[in-house]
Amino acid sequence: MLALACAGCTRAFYRLQADHEVRALIREKSHNPDCLLPGFTVQPDPRSRMYDPFCADHPPMPPDDPAAHRLMHCVDCKKGYPHWHAHGDVDQVESPAWHKYLGLSGDGVLILDSRHAVKLAWLNSPRYQRELETLYLSALDVSAERFRFDKQFFGSSKTDFKADGPLRSPTGRSSSRLSMSTVDARAEKVFTTGAELVVGLANSIVWEFSGPDTNVTTTLLDFTFVQPLLRRAGRDRVMETLTISERALLANVRQLERFRHGFYVSIMTGRSAGPGPNRRGGFFGVSGLDGFAGVGGGGFGRIGSTGSSAGFGGGGAGAGQAGGFMGLLQTQQDIRNQEANIAGLRSNLNVLRDTLEESLKRIPETDDEILRQRLQIAQARQALFNSQSRLLNTHNDYQETLDDFKSGLGLPPHVCIEIDDPMLDIFELIDITLVGLQNELNDLQERVGVSNQLLLAGIKAKNNHRDQAQDEPIDDLVKDELVRLLSYVTRVQEIRHLVETDAVVRIGRDIDRLKTAVPRRQNDLKNLREKFLNDEIRAGYRPSEEDCQVKVPANVDPTVFDIDRLEQLPQQLEGQRVAVQGLLTKYGTKFDQIEETLQELVTSGQSVDSSEWTEDLEERLVFGIPSVLSDLVAVVLDLSLLQARARADQIHLIPVDLSPARAFEIAGNRRLDWKNARAALVDAWRLIEFNADDLESGLDLSFSGDIGNVGNNPARLRDTNGRLRVGLKFDAPFTRLQERNTYRQSLIEYQQARRAYYRFVDDVSEELRDTIRSMEANRLNFEQQRLAVLGAIDQIVLNTEIQTLTEQRGATSGVTAARDAVSALADLQDAQNNFVSVWVNYEVLRRGLDWDLGTMRLDGEGFWLDPGPIDQRHGYPTCPLDCDHDSYGEGFLENNFVPEVQDATSEVAERHNAQLVGFHKSSSKSANLHRQRRIHLERRFRR
Repeated sequence: MLALACAGCTRAFYRLQADHEVRALIREKSHNPDCLLPGFTVQPDPRSRMYDPFCADHPPMPPDDPAAHRLMHCVDCKKGYPHWHAHGDVDQVESPAWHKYLGLSGDGVLILDSRHAVKLAWLNSPRYQRELETLYLSALDVSAERFRFDKQFFGSSKTDFKADGPLRSPTGRSSSRLSMSTVDARAEKVFTTGAELVVGLANSIVWEFSGPDTNVTTTLLDFTFVQPLLRRAGRDRVMETLTISERALLANVRQLERFRHGFYVSIMTGRSAGPGPNRRGGFFGVSGLDGFAGVGGGGFGRIGSTGSSAGFGGGGAGAGQAGGFMGLLQTQQDIRNQEANIAGLRSNLNVLRDTLEESLKRIPETDDEILRQRLQIAQARQALFNSQSRLLNTHNDYQETLDDFKSGLGLPPHVCIEIDDPMLDIFELIDITLVGLQNELNDLQERVGVSNQLLLAGIKAKNNHRDQAQDEPIDDLVKDELVRLLSYVTRVQEIRHLVETDAVVRIGRDIDRLKTAVPRRQNDLKNLREKFLNDEIRAGYRPSEEDCQVKVPANVDPTVFDIDRLEQLPQQLEGQRVAVQGLLTKYGTKFDQIEETLQELVTSGQSVDSSEWTEDLEERLVFGIPSVLSDLVAVVLDLSLLQARARADQIHLIPVDLSPARAFEIAGNRRLDWKNARAALVDAWRLIEFNADDLESGLDLSFSGDIGNVGNNPARLRDTNGRLRVGLKFDAPFTRLQERNTYRQSLIEYQQARRAYYRFVDDVSEELRDTIRSMEANRLNFEQQRLAVLGAIDQIVLNTEIQTLTEQRGATSGVTAARDAVSALADLQDAQNNFVSVWVNYEVLRRGLDWDLGTMRLDGEGFWLDPGPIDQRHGYPTCPLDCDHDSYGEGFLENNFVPEVQDATSEVAERHNAQLVGFHKSSSKSANLHRQRRIHLERRFRR
């Protein structure tokens, strides 16, 4: 027993004991459903980079600096502790096996969608792990404060052996003495009134090994009871540290749950996750509130910030650049739009080059017309180079942002990541496959131009030798170029076939989906028109106080809300699709003839009369192929624009129509940080009473006594050998300057806390108003940018038609033709980017609004449960009963949505009744509470 008492318990015992107690404390504070944690532990998941696979109580030594490490073994020529390496050594700090849980592809690339990104953040983020550990330490503070009111036992003993020589002994003879004594065996108990009881036992046995070899035994049992009557008496003073630590743990449990939601928003949108748990104890390296000064400094009585950073930059006509995962997707879409723009610029440049070459060969142009065409080519080439440079910079910025995103996930920058998520696929207005085919056609145009130049050089060489025989073999130069030209034409035919059989069919499916989306789009436009084209608002109607400075100005072009345009749109697009398909078939026939001619020339190797042969070759091949190829490229461009029209009108926004007053009411009931702010204000108010106690006089009642043994029997305790003492101790309040200052500080800090609280409430209100106002503006701006995209498409089509009519008249293009084409392509790219940015901004705000209202819910994997539409028809997020009730957890509505009664259809009523039935059937600790909940919901539904 002595050996076990000396050794004590193992490290693992104390660690596991602390873990068990912390889990119990957090479970105790997590009884509300808005505070439920999916499972609390500070031990990282084995799949995490932070996981430590070694013994938690005896970890091996991490890598050390060699020069510093030598000082652990020898300092100032003195040997150090020899067992530093007893638990082994490791050469890395992170988990050695975490890479295999990333799910890399065969070529070592991490394919990342939004759900996978959120999972990795939960597993590897040091920020989230730090917040978990802060909550853990906050629970330790509670355990330490509770321990102060528990019965505490202490025990220690002392054994001495003393031997004296003859000259040191009073008797003049050698003597020795063995003594065993209980030095400190006591029990202590602190009561909530401020009283303190100490019961102690002192026992001593002394053996004298000299003379008669006597032994003496002494036992003393004593107690002391002290009850303050004025200063530092009463539960308001004694219970304060326990109360504030318990309230802090409750606040931290709530704050961690809110931080979890904010952490998801941060990963997805780049918005700040806000503050996490805040530990109030541990000031002097210990748990509990040791060092508590009784004032608001050091973390007491503070009101948390709302964390309202939205993660957006300036956006011009659009809505700016988002952050987080959605920002990466937005940049990806921007890159795709730039690539489509570059494909259009290359096509435009090739058309201008072909036009110039044909003009130089066929039409006796004037010098100024030739210079004008060359100027247009120079302008088109400059625009192409600028676009390629911007694309290069965008790629570089994207990679930099991607590295920052890896850091937020807790991943090292060397992990190769590919973002692949279908969230913004709806904004792929032009199919990537079609853009790739368009780029390949542009490449073939350039290659055909080079082959034609070489072919013309060969023809010119033949014309210089007309004195030779008329029937002669085709020379090697011409034959090689004909073979190369044949391969180009064959590939063009393959591309044309792909476009005709694949792209045209996909566009047909897009038109079918458009037909399905038209009724929903018409309903959205109708609601917007009623909201923003109200006659009273347009006439200068002043909105109510509730809507003041929230409504978006109604000075909007009515064509934005044109419903009739959508009625005939699918039929119009279908007609254009059929016409384009006919052109593809027509150009396929022409390329068949060209391919047949080339095949015949290549296989025969002979020709007829030289002059006729060269003229026919120039007419049918050198000038014929570029002309038909340019027409085919123009048709593919028209097809891509047709697809963009069909897809642009399918995209919609999930409606959110919520008044600021209603949002403010919901947030007041549901936001966990708002509840914590109210609690923190009361903490500051309660400290006034706490500090006022120190201004009083000191008056303590003490009662103590002891009883000793009689004779040499340690258990023979008799009252005749006892003593009782009763006393009063008074301390006059003469010196209270420090206490006075502390009290005055608590009064000032309470006033500061009051101001901080209503500023917090104002910030929440402002944030909600800004969000709702921005969402209203985005709903309107989204329709405007949709029309901007369609208008940019019309610009490109009109430029093409103008150029075609000009060529049919035999005239050359105007001075601004190239600039107009470049401008139209740039406008299309800008419109597409703005279109995407408004949608992304709206989705970012929708997630932020759910978080700001305090109604956000995450599934078991930590991913957002989308609440869907929020308006009178679909219902508003709300709290169906008292959100501050301590035990309403298991019957809480799954989606937390209660529809408006006046707009409730039979379907809504059935859904609501089903929710009431689910409420009634849910398990609960109290049948009476069930009844109260049902009555509350039924009254709310009737109201």
